[in-house]
Amino acid sequence: MATLDSILKETRVFEPSEEFRRKATISGMDAYNRLCDQANEHYAGFWGELARERISWKKMFTRVLDESNPPFFKWFDDGELNVSYNCIDRHLAQLAHKIALIFEADDGAVTRVTYAELYRRVCQFANGLKSLGVQKGDRIVSVNGEVIKDWEHLKKVVGAHPGEKIDIEVERNGERSHVFPMPMDNGEAKGKIMVGPYTTIQPVGVAEAALLSVTEPPKVVYNLVKGLARMIAGKEKPELSGPVGIVKETASAAKSGAHQYLKLLGALSAYLGGFNLLPLPALDGGRLLFLLFEAASRRRADAKIEAKVHAIGLLMFLTLIAFVTYTEVR
Repeated sequence: MATLDSILKETRVFEPSEEFRRKATISGMDAYNRLCDQANEHYAGFWGELARERISWKKMFTRVLDESNPPFFKWFDDGELNVSYNCIDRHLAQLAHKIALIFEADDGAVTRVTYAELYRRVCQFANGLKSLGVQKGDRIVSVNGEVIKDWEHLKKVVGAHPGEKIDIEVERNGERSHVFPMPMDNGEAKGKIMVGPYTTIQPVGVAEAALLSVTEPPKVVYNLVKGLARMIAGKEKPELSGPVGIVKETASAAKSGAHQYLKLLGALSAYLGGFNLLPLPALDGGRLLFLLFEAASRRRADAKIEAKVHAIGLLMFLTLIAFVTYTEVR
């Protein structure tokens, strides 16, 4: 019997150059093993020392590790820090002109942002929100007098006015006020005011729940078709999940609570129902095409040809599922 050779094992070793070793924080395996030994001997002291040396603290921690409630361990739980300062501000003195981010857009355009430019953009964004008086939890009621129905509606209304000052009515703690931002007029943020959705779970009555069960699934199907159209047009990169990805997402939703689990199951059902109606071979939508042909021509389609078309479509879907599954587990 023939044996299979695995090509997933890599045994080659690529040694770094001496110049690279000299510049590296950890100069080699010997230095790495010494660090591992130090961490194993006294891990709390080891990580506490690194945290004091490498992180800027707004309020210095007094306890490295709280092991009082295993397995829920807490590290540096009484300390306070500013993540933005540690990621950006503290590097400006020596690394202001070093590349901090490399971003590739869907169209392949590559943007390189230095620490100095990133700092400027973060400040601009934060000050813009503060100047508008926007706070977490605020609810946008209307834009230019048009009542906002949901997040997608908000994006559509605001995106229609790039570079124009708009009137946004905001509700906070039962009181309403108006802010007048100006959506970006160019670049990747064109038509945006740099705010995001704030999700809460609200109980509803039986009548409203019944209504939502009818109105929400079509929105899921619409977004599915819209997303597929954008991928076909090259405006979005395909993001596919196979059985492995679906199981992981389901498990994650189950851990988040029954509401997230049931919401995901409902969305998957709507996705599968909408996808099955697409006019593709091996799907019900493909079968509907043949029925429409028969209705228009008033004669039955060749059964053998139809069977072959559906068989080819099924083979294509199985191949796609196998490929996606392979990319998820490799």
